[in-house]
Amino acid sequence: MTSAGLTVVARAAGREAAGVPFRALVVAGGTIVALGAGVATRIGQLHPGLLYPDGYQYLLMARGLAEHGNPTARLGPAGDLFVPSADAAAKPLYPLLIAVADRIGVPPVEAARWITALAAGIVLVLAGTLVFRLTGSWLGAAVAWGTCLASPTLGYWSGFAGPDPLAQALALGAGAAAVSRRPTLAGVLGGLAITTRPEFAVIAVGCLAVASVATRDSRRAAGSAATAGLVTVGAVLVVVRPSIETPGWPLIIAGLGAAAIAAAASIGAARSSLVGLVACGAAVTLVAGTTAGSAVVSSDLLIVFGGLVGLGAAALSGRLRAPAGILAVCSASLAYLYGVKNPGSDRYLAALIPMAAIAVGLGTSLLQERRMRLLTAVALAIGLALSVAVAPSRPSAGTDVFAAIAPQLTDRPDLPLLTVAPDAFGYLLPLRSVRMLRPGSRGLVLLDGSQRLFEPGLAAKGKLLATFDQAEFRRPDGTIDHGDISLVQGVVVRR
Repeated sequence: MTSAGLTVVARAAGREAAGVPFRALVVAGGTIVALGAGVATRIGQLHPGLLYPDGYQYLLMARGLAEHGNPTARLGPAGDLFVPSADAAAKPLYPLLIAVADRIGVPPVEAARWITALAAGIVLVLAGTLVFRLTGSWLGAAVAWGTCLASPTLGYWSGFAGPDPLAQALALGAGAAAVSRRPTLAGVLGGLAITTRPEFAVIAVGCLAVASVATRDSRRAAGSAATAGLVTVGAVLVVVRPSIETPGWPLIIAGLGAAAIAAAASIGAARSSLVGLVACGAAVTLVAGTTAGSAVVSSDLLIVFGGLVGLGAAALSGRLRAPAGILAVCSASLAYLYGVKNPGSDRYLAALIPMAAIAVGLGTSLLQERRMRLLTAVALAIGLALSVAVAPSRPSAGTDVFAAIAPQLTDRPDLPLLTVAPDAFGYLLPLRSVRMLRPGSRGLVLLDGSQRLFEPGLAAKGKLLATFDQAEFRRPDGTIDHGDISLVQGVVVRR
């Protein structure tokens, strides 16, 4: 080879070697920018108040863990003993993280908000990462990121300090680790996701089922992931020691049925486009068939429509058939579970939005294929027109009635405060004895929106001390109670 030829080869090799760190630098820089933009947006979307009763229950669990290593707390010197509800006790990781932050000097409410905002920003990046790992398309990854960011439903519910964004981030991280062939890490992240939202176990069952019937290497990886996940769940439960109660039989049966269907259907969807398409239709039907689902569909019509198109296109393509089918099956399984658990709240269905965003990203990646380009582009254009025409704006979260009224309830500290919301006032007034509103109890009786909702048959007999304006108590169905708040010194009676 001539000296000129050697020079050309050396220059080409130098460019190639220099291109590796440069490309890595570009990827790292883009990821940091996307994460920063997502976290900043989610911080700006945080609501001033907490979601009742969940937000206050997690904070009380964190207080108990920080003080004596147990998720229970005494509500004031002579108040009731707080024991988390079965639903809150089944999600111990989130309050555990708040307790750790509390121990190092971060105020619990601030820690809860920062954990939520950071996790919500990570969800955006991981949705794009998962699409890129599956398709190699930067355009698909960017579209998935933007879809999550633009979702009104996901943005609204990610604004409440709670475990939902954390669970979504952990689940997406587990998926990214799995497709990157890191089964132990996938199992650890999946186990953490299950200790944050137990119903995500349905997704784990579906993915493990597919891996268990594939190749010998995938079966070995499935075993490693399952072992790591079980150990992780056990470790969190040992550390927190929550008093987990058995949920009602309808939810148990629904969970077992959803897991069994997810396992069988995921295997079928990985092998047949028809199963994946049927799962797509089932997911949309289940979501749209409930009050909460119809609200999500109208609010995020473009995303739902684009996700359906993306799943359908990916199921019909050869290389994306398996991930699209599994994604459709898992979405349908979660939609069914949430329909059984609470068909009137779209909060739970917000967990399906990152799945829809991934589906949109998968469909976008197929635009590079000529035979799929026209179909996908036309479908997305129709969805955009429909969404602009009918999508409503999200209502304001309003103020936190409990935080607004608590500073006005400091008089007569010798008397216990009797309320239907002892978890909220027990956290906000740690030096005051707070007890549950029960017939025959004596003290300062608070009659407010939560009492009218949860205990409408109770009243108070005695001296009216004060009347306050109601600060918009939001009921679980989204309606607002504007009634006044009464503080009575006396005894709780039945109407």
